[in-house]
Amino acid sequence: MIEDFTQFLEKHLAESRVADPQRATRVFVPDGEDVSESDIKQAESDLGVRLPHSYRQFLLMCGPGLWCDDYIPHPRDLYAFDEDCWETAGFVTLIHNVLGCGDYVAINPSDPEKDGERPLYYCAHDPFGYAQVAASFEEWCRKAVDAQGMDATVYDDVEDEVHAKWKEYLASRPKKWWQFWR
Repeated sequence: MIEDFTQFLEKHLAESRVADPQRATRVFVPDGEDVSESDIKQAESDLGVRLPHSYRQFLLMCGPGLWCDDYIPHPRDLYAFDEDCWETAGFVTLIHNVLGCGDYVAINPSDPEKDGERPLYYCAHDPFGYAQVAASFEEWCRKAVDAQGMDATVYDDVEDEVHAKWKEYLASRPKKWWQFWR
């Protein structure tokens, strides 16, 4: 039987409270701030999008902090990518500084909601691109814990997909007269 998301979070919160703070396998490290329903509603109003149900549940139970070494910010710190972000313009960041290198996990508000959830995308800046990392925030949380237990990351497979898309994009661009190195 798969435990429901509330039980899953409670289990890992309890383990994190008793874990040695210096231990590398600590699942959650809170930043000490609480999140209220009104904080979430304000962020949704500011962003013009309903945040995923499991993400809301996470914030209300856990608050912001590090989940498997990725930073989940307070809802007031969420933002949408602007038009300079190529195909990810409008995506809303849910997880910041992925892998400690300034990448993000985001939702695309134009994706249809299914049972209050949207797919999550790993958004890389070098090379620039994105790929779906999970079907929901809950799935991302579970995959992150599983990956941490195997000394891996939830992004191992999607990083390769982002790199392949970037190479494809570069190969499709026509050579300009001044690009003598291409």
